[in-house]
Amino acid sequence: MQDTTIGTQSMLVSLEQGLPRQSTQLKEQAKKIETDNHTEAGVVKANAHYWKKKDPKNPKKEIDGLQKLKDYHNQYKTAVHNLARYPYSGGFYLCPAASVEDLLKVQEKFDALRPSVLMDWADNVFPDLHDSASHRMGSLFEESDFPDLSECSKRFTARLTCMAIPPKEQVARIALISQASQKLLMDHADATSKAAIADLHKSIWKDLMEPLQQVVTVFEKDKPKIYESLLGNLMEIANIVPSYEALTADPNLMKAAQDIKAAFGNITTEHLRSSEEARKMALGSAKSLVASLQPFARKFV
Repeated sequence: MQDTTIGTQSMLVSLEQGLPRQSTQLKEQAKKIETDNHTEAGVVKANAHYWKKKDPKNPKKEIDGLQKLKDYHNQYKTAVHNLARYPYSGGFYLCPAASVEDLLKVQEKFDALRPSVLMDWADNVFPDLHDSASHRMGSLFEESDFPDLSECSKRFTARLTCMAIPPKEQVARIALISQASQKLLMDHADATSKAAIADLHKSIWKDLMEPLQQVVTVFEKDKPKIYESLLGNLMEIANIVPSYEALTADPNLMKAAQDIKAAFGNITTEHLRSSEEARKMALGSAKSLVASLQPFARKFV
């Protein structure tokens, strides 16, 4: 018999990311504004940003000098979220066992990519921002306070933590404590796991039904606006549902994902935009699926 406990069917995942210091507080300037305007202390907050500047081609547009580093972080976060999207506790997310191998590949990819991202920023972005800082920040610029390249390199971090969930018996044995305290720890670990699974189950059904209902809502309009995300969001969830089969132990949820993929897996946005017949078929399929799945989803959503 397959072990379907949360500890054997998933891992805990946490992604911690860091960026160079982005601004410095202007406490004296904020205090002066408060005094001049007779406000209470703490009403005004003022900051000077190190890395922002106006776009020379469009003065109304602002350029974020950390955008390359932020793009790396956002891409890493998205890749992890696609595999471990549902929270467990304390900032950790559940990664189903079926997705662990892919998660480790994501970690390997982005760990290898980070040095080149930093080097590109250090060579092509940092020098201009450093040299122009006194002009951009005016009298607010202080050379001793401006982050140097060494500091920026240390602060640009990305750490993915993956760890197994210890069985509740192990949790109780981590310290020499009374039997009453051991039982308390075991009960807490058990309750945390059960709550995480219940929330996971509810979230998956919700994430599946909401975009499905959105398909109905859109295609019931006379002139529907069809975006890539209309089916994209639905298929994204339907494709990951099988990874959670052991955790949810819900055959109705698995069948729902299969039926959605069968109904919409081969339909393109372009076809829906150009064909009224395709839109009618999609609407009919979505309505039928909503009607057949609602009795099961209602238990959780």
